[in-house]
Amino acid sequence: FDAFAQDYARDPSDTLQRFVSLQAQGDTAARVVLRRLHDCVKQHRPDAAALAAGLQILKDTDLCDTLTQIDQPALILHGERDTVVPPAAGEYLHRELAGSQLHAVAGAAHAPFISQPEVVAHAIAEFCRG
Repeated sequence: FDAFAQDYARDPSDTLQRFVSLQAQGDTAARVVLRRLHDCVKQHRPDAAALAAGLQILKDTDLCDTLTQIDQPALILHGERDTVVPPAAGEYLHRELAGSQLHAVAGAAHAPFISQPEVVAHAIAEFCRG
């Protein structure tokens, strides 16, 4: 996160484009994901201060010790090919969150809701039905 935050402070546009590319890396629908994310960034230019603050939160915040205190049902949707947040992180959340369900989206990277919206919608609907 330190290097990413430094890169973002130096060149926000380039760093944002690299992050968009990372989200699609490994996805079976990588071209679709890239196009949709690039279009989104172009249409809705993110606020630099908000992104920098978000990076700082990700860098500085570790709530792992509090996970076992959460007693709400949780659906963990995770792309099995995610290179931004490794699938092991989703597995860890599943182990630590009582009552959680883990749904690894086959062939998806960091943005399964873009590459496989039907699969994600179905998983959410099934989770909500109980």
